[in-house]
Amino acid sequence: MATFSPFAAYYRITWNLTTPNNYTGSNSTGGGINPFNSRQYHSMIATTGNVDVSGGYGGSTGDELLLNGYIIGPFTNGDTVPTIVQRFNTMSNWTNIMASTDINPKYITLSCAYPSVQTAITLANYVGTPLASLGFTAGSFTYPNPIYGGTFTAPTNNQNIVVNGTTITFTTAGGLSLSGVCSTINSVTGVTDVVATPAAGNVQLNSASNSPIYILSGTATSGLGFTNGTAYAGAMTYTDAVEDEQGFLRWKYVASGIESLVTPNYYAGVSYSNTTVQSTNGVNPPAQFSWTLGVDHIDALTTVTLTGEPEGAGVQLSGPACVKRLISRALTNSYTENCNVYNPNIAIAGSSVIAFNTSQMVTQSITAGALDVTGNINLIEQNLTVTQIYNV
Repeated sequence: MATFSPFAAYYRITWNLTTPNNYTGSNSTGGGINPFNSRQYHSMIATTGNVDVSGGYGGSTGDELLLNGYIIGPFTNGDTVPTIVQRFNTMSNWTNIMASTDINPKYITLSCAYPSVQTAITLANYVGTPLASLGFTAGSFTYPNPIYGGTFTAPTNNQNIVVNGTTITFTTAGGLSLSGVCSTINSVTGVTDVVATPAAGNVQLNSASNSPIYILSGTATSGLGFTNGTAYAGAMTYTDAVEDEQGFLRWKYVASGIESLVTPNYYAGVSYSNTTVQSTNGVNPPAQFSWTLGVDHIDALTTVTLTGEPEGAGVQLSGPACVKRLISRALTNSYTENCNVYNPNIAIAGSSVIAFNTSQMVTQSITAGALDVTGNINLIEQNLTVTQIYNV
């Protein structure tokens, strides 16, 4: 008696937003393809190292660290930034954390990997002291919605900043370096609800309760990279949030297009990068976006071209060419849905900030415009790479 055995296959899919055809610009095509919606970006846990690794990994060959209980490494002295990032991302499916250089190309940023946005980032040295070499601190980082200060300049003795109504004074006793400033801010977290972390040579602020942070005044404010009289609810503007929702709609319907033909057994392994900084907090859509598709039956990946497509109707496409076509068809359509959009707008009342609604979300009809027309589907596919990476 014959025993049925499926022939599974896995494909790595990469979408480039700008190469060779630039699908950015107007709001109708904003957002590209994006695995996270605006609320998820607002809830994203992310932390950035405070050691410049652009000259290569400065620790010892053989160093290893633990990220959420899994070994990362071994590192090699002189590892380049892309190699360091890859060492983390090889384990993303298990750690639920991805590495990038989205905040600064010289520093490593760790953030939650798709589909999670609320996974704690727990780090420990395992062999050697790689955390010090990368600029991270042992322990768990659990704060969402990072707010990044501009260029850091050390304050002078007795300069101050007023955060959420509390005056914080920096002194030589507490330390005027970046680490000393962060420690001083953290000494009153119980009053301000604000946590400071050294990140890429600057100050990263997080609200312990994911609330807005109001910086009222202070002689040290500009040196810390912030602005007096400003309420920080996150780096995203409302325009950024709308673009994130547009990209997320396309991500959903790309998945739906693939599922119209096959039921994936795997649809994850996401990584992304940007040509500009701060895509980790939803400011800019990913410029390059990759993920892995797994199917149980490789023979099911066959489609026939439709009227209006460049080849004409009736041409059979299989394997990677079929995957490309399913994705590009989804991207030639416009999608409109009611979405819960993150709203960073807040009101200032005395020394406090108040969100216009408790969740800072607003329901709005969002349209994600088609990236191109059916007749130009071949141009969309020039920005897509699909590679079969494994079959069983």
